[in-house]
Parts: sequence; structure tokens; C-alpha cells
Amino acid sequence: MACLVGLGMAIFACAVSADTIEPETPEETIQMMTDNVLVYLEWDREGLKKDRARLDALVAEQILPNFEFRYASRLILGKHWKTATPEQREAFADAFAAYLVRVYGHALLQVKRDTLTVLDAEDAPDGAKATVRSRIVMTDGTEVPVDFRMVQIQGYWKIWDVIARGVSYVRTYRADFGVVIANDGLDYLNEFLRTPK
Repeated sequence: MACLVGLGMAIFACAVSADTIEPETPEETIQMMTDNVLVYLEWDREGLKKDRARLDALVAEQILPNFEFRYASRLILGKHWKTATPEQREAFADAFAAYLVRVYGHALLQVKRDTLTVLDAEDAPDGAKATVRSRIVMTDGTEVPVDFRMVQIQGYWKIWDVIARGVSYVRTYRADFGVVIANDGLDYLNEFLRTPK
């Protein structure tokens, strides 16, 4: 399941370059990011396979600007967010982003043309949130539903959760990390997330 979430996150993670038209809807954001990631992969897939540092750098440059890690971090930390200091919150968001780059970077290499189909989007009543529904075709031909929960921040649509086969990465990490925090504390978790494995 983690691989599916990672693949979903990786597919949609390319930033829109400054000289392109900015997307106006959540669906356009997802489609534009998908198109951009394919350009990078088709240009240098083999080189990225051989050089993990370059792959990590690509993921960091292209994924992080398109995810709303602060909002996701608050949801993942749950009750621990209230007792965390501002420094601990910031450290968690940064460490979590770095962790995702390391854990899911390799999934980016699996993205190919026709891997993803954007189906539609459902906007929240306030217009500031949306869920983009899509379908990912795995290498064995299996079709997997993947939803991208998005929020509009300063006019840009950002992904804050990825749901593959009904499993939310925010909920999964909240459960997993909650146990670590309860046993060892938030500072320990932040250090664990920052430490390459």
C-alpha cells in the first residue's frame, strides 16, 4: 500500500515551471504536474535510476512545492500538534518532507505515459478544498483508484493527502507516528525522520 501511495504522490509531484500557464482548477494542476513529470522522466529516466542523489534532488524540487506539508503535518500530529512547540512543528514538517523524498523517490521512476488518468474532481462547498479522483494503471495492468485531496493556498492548489485504495497517507502516518511519539517523544520522531536509512 505504501508503494501505491508513493507512486501516486510521485506521479503528481512536478512543479509547474514559471514560464507555463498556471492551472486554475485542481484537475488542471494534477494534469499539468503529470505532464511535466513525464517530460523529466522521458528525458533522463536511465540517468536518474543510476544516481539516487539526482533522483532525490528532482523529487525534492518537483514534489515539495506542490504538497501542503504544514497542513498535513498538523493533521498527522493530531493531538500532539497542540503540545508541540513552534520549532518542533516546523522541524516535523521539514523532517517529514525529507523522509517522503527518501522513501518514495524511487516510485517516480515507475511513471510512464498512460499510467495515470485524471477522472474528475469534487469541490468542497467553501471552494477552498477539492478531491481529484484518478486511476493509476500498475505494471501488471491492475487499475488502482487514487484520490488527491487538495487545498487552495494563496491561489495555488496544493496536495495535502493521497488516498490509494481507500487508505489515506495522513491517517496512516498519524497512527504510526502517534505510537512513536507516545513512546519516545516528538523530538525522537523528528530525528528518526531526518536520518537516512
